[in-house]
Amino acid sequence: MVAAATIDVSQAFILATNQYNAQDLLASQVFALTAAIWPADGVSVSQAHGLVAVAAANTITTSQAFVLAASTGRVADPNVRVWTYTLDGHDFVVFRLGNDETLVYDITTSQWSTFASGSGALWRAYNGTNWLGADPISAGYGSNIVVGDDGNGSLYFLDPDGDTDDDAIVGADTPRPFDRVAIGQVVTHGYNAQRCFGVTLLGSIGEQVSDDTDLRSVNLSVSDDSGHSYTDCGDLTVDAESYQTRLNWRSLGSVRYPGRLFKISDSGALKRIDSLDVQDER
Repeated sequence: MVAAATIDVSQAFILATNQYNAQDLLASQVFALTAAIWPADGVSVSQAHGLVAVAAANTITTSQAFVLAASTGRVADPNVRVWTYTLDGHDFVVFRLGNDETLVYDITTSQWSTFASGSGALWRAYNGTNWLGADPISAGYGSNIVVGDDGNGSLYFLDPDGDTDDDAIVGADTPRPFDRVAIGQVVTHGYNAQRCFGVTLLGSIGEQVSDDTDLRSVNLSVSDDSGHSYTDCGDLTVDAESYQTRLNWRSLGSVRYPGRLFKISDSGALKRIDSLDVQDER
């Protein structure tokens, strides 16, 4: 196991050749049980007898080689998968766009969202449904929505009140926070600028109980160029059980045509956002 630029193996009998966070793995005239590289540019096997050649990266090249399995991770998937579930009286439709993105449409509010696992744009919930009759099992998990993970084959219940997400790659013993982002727009017309004295956020503030400052902060950023770039307006820390708290960001300049995007981001401080009121008059 090496974290280096290149591994070059020639005329050898080895159990495993592993390379992490590097460039290339080259195996020539070698009997290898496993040739693996994570995540990097490629695995090249020539005149070799290999049981497995794995690259969580761009390419695998085999020449005059006996390979039982060659894998580069998730294969290209041009298919669109669609499934539905109901939560809190809202009907949702999940659109899995191949391996590119997972979009979720709320039929009740006519709102679109992107659901994702980790830092990507793809939700690991490959399929799912409301499991009718599963109340004795699902009572402690927050909902009766059971979903299947296409990465490791696990089944999960969705917990709408959870602050953290079970990391299916590292393991369920290391849950991690996940980002929630909501974006709203104020539209303006004409040549005159509109003053923005501040904004006030109302919602289910104070519900969280985490001691982690990162999980108790709410960030506001704004964009005046249709989302091409954002200006950070700062973080506000939410105190547990402060249920009547209002979050205020002041002195936000002027809004010009075509308008301004307001982006609210948090990792568990807000269970629900009721409104973001823009103060354009004193």
